[in-house]
Amino acid sequence: MDTSPNTLLGPAHIRELAQECGVTPTKTKGQNFLHDAGTVRKIVRLSGVAPTDQVLEVGPGLGSLTLGLLDAGCHVTAIELDDVLAPHLAGTVERFQPGASQRLTVVHGNALEVTELPDPQPTALVANLPYNVSVPILLTILERFPTITRVMVMVQREVADRLVAPPGSRTYGTPSAKLAWYGTANRAMKVGRNVFWPAPNVDSALVYLDRTMPVTTSASQRDVFAVIDAAFAQRRKTLRQALAGIAGNSQRASTILEAAGVPPTARGEQLTIHDFARIAEAMTPKEPVCPSPRELFGPHTTQVTARAPGKVNLSLRVGAVRDDGYHPLINVFQAVNLYEEVTATTAPEDTIHLTVHGPGAKYVPLGETNLVTRAARLLQQHTGYAGGAHITITKAVPVAGGMAGGSADAAATLVALNELWNLSLSSEELSVLGAKLGADVPFALLGGTAVGTGTGTDLTPLPGAGECHWVFALRSAGLSTPAVFQRFDTLAPSPSELDDAHNKDLYEAIRAGDSVGVGKALHNDLQVAALDMAPDLQLTIDLVRECGALGVLVSGSGPTVAALARDAQHATSIAEELIAEGVCANAFTTVGPVRGAHTV
Repeated sequence: MDTSPNTLLGPAHIRELAQECGVTPTKTKGQNFLHDAGTVRKIVRLSGVAPTDQVLEVGPGLGSLTLGLLDAGCHVTAIELDDVLAPHLAGTVERFQPGASQRLTVVHGNALEVTELPDPQPTALVANLPYNVSVPILLTILERFPTITRVMVMVQREVADRLVAPPGSRTYGTPSAKLAWYGTANRAMKVGRNVFWPAPNVDSALVYLDRTMPVTTSASQRDVFAVIDAAFAQRRKTLRQALAGIAGNSQRASTILEAAGVPPTARGEQLTIHDFARIAEAMTPKEPVCPSPRELFGPHTTQVTARAPGKVNLSLRVGAVRDDGYHPLINVFQAVNLYEEVTATTAPEDTIHLTVHGPGAKYVPLGETNLVTRAARLLQQHTGYAGGAHITITKAVPVAGGMAGGSADAAATLVALNELWNLSLSSEELSVLGAKLGADVPFALLGGTAVGTGTGTDLTPLPGAGECHWVFALRSAGLSTPAVFQRFDTLAPSPSELDDAHNKDLYEAIRAGDSVGVGKALHNDLQVAALDMAPDLQLTIDLVRECGALGVLVSGSGPTVAALARDAQHATSIAEELIAEGVCANAFTTVGPVRGAHTV
């Protein structure tokens, strides 16, 4: 057997290890061992984990995925139920990747019963879940370990369909509604049967979830989930009938539903997680609100976490460069459900210490040039605050991808430090400061959908109806925003005069919630420059069009390609096709608009 360093397991390895352990795969434990190294590498790549991540794996089995995660430099905590496999895992790792077992912790137990894990706590869940209990395990782990911000799990394909199903679809039910409490789930990739031993009788799929801020509600998770369980217990019943048991009777159920703004004749499959939360709120007696310790005793906060979203440009129109080197813009932004997270803790004197985790972290500068450090220094200068902060960035927005991840970091920093340092600056003041840091920072503070003029910092909110379902195709190498603008100046030395009338159809479509109209009106003046610098992006654009996207464009200065899909299922289908054809480094789905920077 080949046991050279960094070897991943193949079919021969799997069978030999199973024989050495005396293991025969059993259906009761959901044991189908992954034996394809290419699939393992793809799972690890799609999960976006980095060496800074502490990954939780459930059901490692013979160690195929464990070795893949360790090969990526991660620390892994593996929960294994099998009495035979659990003791062998560390030895397998040491055998195939000498020294890597130092980054492995094995917990022998039932994932449904494990309530505590050794430090450091997990930041990501990446696992080939036992198919017979995949949904209970996923929901239990998300509830018990809130430090997990990203999830990539392999499940039975039919289960994946249920997990990612949107409201109103045939497969939407209890699993998808409960998972929406934690974030937006998308199907990342189909997985065939031939990559397992023994081959299962069903196909598999990868489900990705980016954990977002909790649903804004005064109801507890337990109360919301109780409403979901009751609503789907008998799908044929109206909510008035389905909730009669937990409400007391059908008449009180009707009163509660009306108070929550939900028609009593509706059915559970029509409701979003926010609808279920409002019902749970209306069902829970209101109690007097007590002042917080901060309100009673003054500021004692020592740590604050804030999030800010990435963005997509629905339209970007660029004028001729000005004398100050900036270009006048008419920029239609939409915030998407892909959040940068900034955690700030108090530090002595004026120290600003920066740490970065997550995908692309190694490409983020840590010195005074980082927008986060500049945002902190700007607040110190503006307010005269003499203290400092230790700041940790958790990346989710692709680095140098034209989605304003750095600007989102700066916006989240302004919000977090305003709270941590008790500065009491208004939203308007933060926006003015943000404009000094970068053209996209004020929008990251605002969120939603908005029109930006000038250099993009003068914002007008653009309310609309409905959601946009996006697919983002990533390129392995980024593009420099200044370089793209310079190429634009070369290719279009005398651009046409800016005229907001060109966006009329886009504005009308956004207000009406007409995704077809939005797709037709997508526009980016910088796209020609981005394609000139990265011609390979045209392959991605062409394939997206073949997949029937409503619209496609290079987002901002690129190189990320953004495609507008009909719905969540269509978005997943496009992303899977892009990955399968290999025209991009990665592809994922998300939705917009979402709120701007906020504390969590």
